[in-house]
Amino acid sequence: MRKALLILAVTIAVAGCGGGGPSVQTTAPVIRDITITTGTVNGLGTVLVNGTGRTLYVYAPDGAKGVTCNGGCQQDWPPLQITASQHLEAQGGVQQKLLGSDPNPLGGLTVTYKGWPLYTFTGDSNPGNANGQDRDLQGGYWYAITPSGALIKKPA
Repeated sequence: MRKALLILAVTIAVAGCGGGGPSVQTTAPVIRDITITTGTVNGLGTVLVNGTGRTLYVYAPDGAKGVTCNGGCQQDWPPLQITASQHLEAQGGVQQKLLGSDPNPLGGLTVTYKGWPLYTFTGDSNPGNANGQDRDLQGGYWYAITPSGALIKKPA
């Protein structure tokens, strides 16, 4: 009888450890694609914007060849970064074939359009702002870019 009770107790204990208790599930982090679309800026017309509607700029010294805005420059002009596991998505007249990325000397990858690294400007507080347009800051001029990849070289 003691042996039968012992076997019953062990069976119940083993069964209880199996599927009835709480389980731990792991979830992969959500990786959002990077969306580049178009927006309208007064005085400039249709320009590239990020997924939140912020104007995207290019830095003339980059010369469509790679990121040259470094150090303090990136504090005022944060580059549009992408991870290796994210994808670029073109919308609103943006050409997918013109999207790419280049290494950022400070780490990671910066999104490019027609070879130009793309940046936002901390002086733009809302979608539709272009306070960095045609400004000589951080050692060079900053310009909004059109869906065709042309730089807009006029004040907003």
